[in-house]
Amino acid sequence: MTYMKRINLYPFFLAVWPVLALYATNSSQVSAWVIIRPFILSLVFSTCFYAACLRVTHNSHKAALLTGFLTLLFFSYGHFYQFLSISTILGHNFAHHRVLIPIYFVFLIMGIWWISAKIKDYALYTHIMIGISIALVASSVVQIIVSFTKGTNASASLVERTPADLGLKPNPEIFQIASPAGRDKPDIYYIILDMYTRSDALKEDFLYDDQPFLEELQHLGFYIAACSRSNYAETRLSLASSLNMNYLEALGEKFTPDNPDKSPLVYLIRHSQVMKQYQAIGYRTIAFQTGFPFSELTNADLYIAPPSEPLLLREIQPFEDLFLQSTALRIAAEVGPQPVKNSIDWITFPYYDHARRLQYNLEKLAEIPEIPGPKFVFAHLISPHFPFIFTPDGSFLQDTRYYNQPGDHPAEEFFVDGYRDQVAFINNRILAVIKEILANSTTPPIIIIQGDHGVRDLNRLKILNAYLFPGGSPQLYPRISPVNTFRVIDNVVFGANYPLLEDISRQSDYVYPYRFETMPEDSSQCKSQ
Repeated sequence: MTYMKRINLYPFFLAVWPVLALYATNSSQVSAWVIIRPFILSLVFSTCFYAACLRVTHNSHKAALLTGFLTLLFFSYGHFYQFLSISTILGHNFAHHRVLIPIYFVFLIMGIWWISAKIKDYALYTHIMIGISIALVASSVVQIIVSFTKGTNASASLVERTPADLGLKPNPEIFQIASPAGRDKPDIYYIILDMYTRSDALKEDFLYDDQPFLEELQHLGFYIAACSRSNYAETRLSLASSLNMNYLEALGEKFTPDNPDKSPLVYLIRHSQVMKQYQAIGYRTIAFQTGFPFSELTNADLYIAPPSEPLLLREIQPFEDLFLQSTALRIAAEVGPQPVKNSIDWITFPYYDHARRLQYNLEKLAEIPEIPGPKFVFAHLISPHFPFIFTPDGSFLQDTRYYNQPGDHPAEEFFVDGYRDQVAFINNRILAVIKEILANSTTPPIIIIQGDHGVRDLNRLKILNAYLFPGGSPQLYPRISPVNTFRVIDNVVFGANYPLLEDISRQSDYVYPYRFETMPEDSSQCKSQ
């Protein structure tokens, strides 16, 4: 058949463009491999559209134009629905499928009629569409490349660069420690509970009292720094500082207000002063997979990750769910018959990997004492951080209102309830883990349980900060911040004499992370500490 002799490729460019555009927007949070299945799915859809249109029209130009139109409608539906969800028009919210489906149906009928009956010069439109599709794909590719070269891409964080390239400079202080004389070296656990806020902020923002949890920690020997705040309001900044025992401006010359490059932070986390100094005196370093490449210390002596499945057999990822929600498949997931919706919710639940990883890490963390020799353990646990998928007893919460809502977070009611549940869940689990560690350690360990930042607004910098030192430590105090954590450990355990730095907390912009604004403590009780 002559109509099969030429196939226009631009509908396929239009099909993969939504995947690339969505990845370009979210590349700082996800690795590149997550686009593979959406990429394949988009090509399959466009191929089916094209084959059907070609069979009906017997004209490759007309079939391509119809396919391009159908592709744009299919892949734009969820985006328009999302836009309406966070917008009001004349004081009304029109984010309803009963409103959007008829509008799209009218566009569908008019578009098919116009393409089939009104267009005469299909070759002209083909050239126009080729130009548009190439421009769209190229713009997303360029955005991804720029993100990669600036180090804001999650995949770029795995590319090693030298300290000189990154503008890093030697620490102005020389950190050298010695093994404690006459006694065994204790294991050191640095446990980060991501986004775990301070007790007073929990009460104020979430009406949650974690005092029973804190009292249980105190019963186990922990010191609770009741007025602690993080030094920075974002994970990468906070960990780069605490793991190098200093503020960022002392560690590099490129931490300037107009620099968006976060790759120096990744290097500082992966090649931290803390890891180096403990390795130098015979410690074995242990780290865990987190799902966030910037905090995955794959260069540790032992890197713990759950067994992985083949790519095409893995459960759906958050990026893939976000992509599916941006298409017309959202209609079936939200307005289809209840059995269909339940099946789709089960299949497309995007956080199986997250849940399995967190549970696996907690299990393996409790088993660390079985590993012989002194150990420095870095465990960045993504909890109580979003997504809110656990009930207090550890069951899955597959309710999309808690993790799949317009904007960055669920609606207020579900955000408050969801965060409270995650706090209750991680409190129960981490207490059980700590008790196992203590029961099975031959030498009493050092354990730090610390939030990397808080949750929201003025309380964003308030964090949980708990220390277990065998015999206690006179150097701990209520307002101690993460930058001084390992200075105290080195002084108390390893006989160092490092001065403690002033505890300063800074807020900054996510895109320009080094535009710092110093934030004073607002708690009257803590101001006096």
